Amino acid sequence: LWLVLWVLVPRVVPAAASAARSLPTRAAFEADVERRTRALGDSHNPADEKFAAFKAEVLARAGVARVEDLPINYNGVQMIEGERLTTEAYRGMRDALASVRQAHERAASVAGAAAPYLAIRLVSMALAGVDVAYVDDFERQAEDYRYALVQHLNQLHADEVAHADDRYVAASGSDAPTRKRIEADHWRESPQFDYRPPPLAASVGHAGTACLVLAAWAAGVILVLWRLRPEVSA
Repeated sequence: LWLVLWVLVPRVVPAAASAARSLPTRAAFEADVERRTRALGDSHNPADEKFAAFKAEVLARAGVARVEDLPINYNGVQMIEGERLTTEAYRGMRDALASVRQAHERAASVAGAAAPYLAIRLVSMALAGVDVAYVDDFERQAEDYRYALVQHLNQLHADEVAHADDRYVAASGSDAPTRKRIEADHWRESPQFDYRPPPLAASVGHAGTACLVLAAWAAGVILVLWRLRPEVSA
């Protein structure tokens, strides 16, 4: 009984859940990300054909015929749009991974009815802040910060770098590019990462099923011990 509850079931359940809904390998995931982002176009290339319709829309809204006549740097505007598109694609794929991990965790919670070790592990992971929900929350906040920082830099590119100055120039026999520099105050205005961990109640709530299973096991053990208590004679 001990081998089944504490050794066999905790190993079989994760394997069965992975077989039912498997996660892609890291290499496969990165290849899929690369494939999807490539299909969206190269936002670093002002002449990219996939951004032709976006370019025409920007020019039409400004009422000009050339990007050189725009009041802002089109290169930066295109990079803002490219970052938005690629980030949406990446977040969609990340959310799909999160849903699979959550399904695995739900399976482990239900299996805790047969093996209390699984319920104990899930509850302790939630309290320690290392469960699936906590890790997903951290990754989401980190990704939101990365996106805000990149878009801040792209906006500086659009607003503070004139289109005429935004070009690669061979520097005295070197192939290294030279770029226009902007004031350091702009960098001090960059957003900072301020992680906000979820409250304890939220962490425990994510492990609600495991908590109920663990409480049921505890109540069952107490009931058995109560029934087996020695009778005290008068």
